[in-house]
Amino acid sequence: MGAVAGSWLAAPLVRMGSPFTLMLVAAVLLLAALRLLALNFVTKSGAYVLDRMLIAGSAEQAHALGVTQSTYIGQFKAHYFQFITVIGMGMQLFLVSRIVKSRAASTTRSPTPRSKASGSAEHDHAEGRARQWPACRCRGRCSLI
Repeated sequence: MGAVAGSWLAAPLVRMGSPFTLMLVAAVLLLAALRLLALNFVTKSGAYVLDRMLIAGSAEQAHALGVTQSTYIGQFKAHYFQFITVIGMGMQLFLVSRIVKSRAASTTRSPTPRSKASGSAEHDHAEGRARQWPACRCRGRCSLI
C-alpha cells in the first residue's frame, strides 16, 4: 500500500510528536477516544448511582431478611455481577461469533490460482479439479486422487 503524499499517513509516527498530536490529526482515532470516554462515563456513573441507591435502601431490606446490611449488600453485588457476567459471556459466545462469521463470509476468499510457471499443481485432485497442464508433480502418487 503506497503512502499518499501530504497526508498524515505519509509521515513516520516518530516525527508526528506526541500520541495526542497523532490522535488529533487522525479523525478515526479521535472518534474512538471520544467513544471510549463516553462509554467509561456511562458505566462508572451507572455504577455510582447503583451503589448509592443500594446503600440507601439496604438497611430496610437487610432488616426484613434478618441479615446485616453489609451481608445484604455483598449478596446483592454477587448476584448482580454474576448476572452481568453471564449476559456478557452469552453475548460473546453467540453474538460476537455470529458477527465475526458473517464478516468473514462477506469477504471474498477465492484461492489464487497457481500458475503453470510456478511448477506446483498443488493437489487440486482433492476436489476433483485436476489441472489441465501436463502432469502434477506428484505423478499420481498423492493420496488425494
